[in-house]
Amino acid sequence: MLRFFPLLLFLLHFYSCDKKKDQDDQALNEKAIPELQDNKRDSLQRQKAILEEEKRQRAIAEKDSIEKVNKKYLSELVGTYEYSYPVPEGSLNENQYIVIEKNEDDFDCLFYGTSDEFDMSREGYYPGYYVTPIQKLRVNKEEIYFTLNISSKEIFTEPINRQLKSRHEVANMGYENWEVYLKTEPQKYKGIILPDKVILLENVTNGTKKRYTLMTNQKSTETIINQ
Repeated sequence: MLRFFPLLLFLLHFYSCDKKKDQDDQALNEKAIPELQDNKRDSLQRQKAILEEEKRQRAIAEKDSIEKVNKKYLSELVGTYEYSYPVPEGSLNENQYIVIEKNEDDFDCLFYGTSDEFDMSREGYYPGYYVTPIQKLRVNKEEIYFTLNISSKEIFTEPINRQLKSRHEVANMGYENWEVYLKTEPQKYKGIILPDKVILLENVTNGTKKRYTLMTNQKSTETIINQ
């Protein structure tokens, strides 16, 4: 029996060392896994940051390109374009206007419209009126694209005088707010620019189409309402 005792001690020592090695390996793995996870997360965050920066740079380049093209063709479109409402209701003026003006090295593009652009089911009440900047404008030699976006608080009861360039100016001149609550959604437009400076404009959102003609005899001495 005693002759097997050294072998037994050897086996116990071997088992103890092997178990300690397993414990050390497990400890190393437990330490390494979070480090690998941290490294992977840092790598993913760096890749995400690189992709976002590339996307931002592409957006800037695209915006610069669009603005460059816009300026080239807007300079040929400067003026006031009028849509004449086909069935005037007495003295009620429901004409609409696209105004493109040169402003130093840039252009001001405004839309003077009625609530009917946002309200296809008006019945039993008068339209409201507003002036708003044209948004997301893109224009080339033959086409124009833009978006209109307003809220009910920007709509007034009278046609807006075109000397007024913003809803704040309109409100300061004493125009009354339109009391009809209208849930508005952005309206998208695309238009064809004809050689005789006529814009055939389609409201892509609701499908309506209107013809805007360059005014050759604009009323430069138009008086401001409620002055």
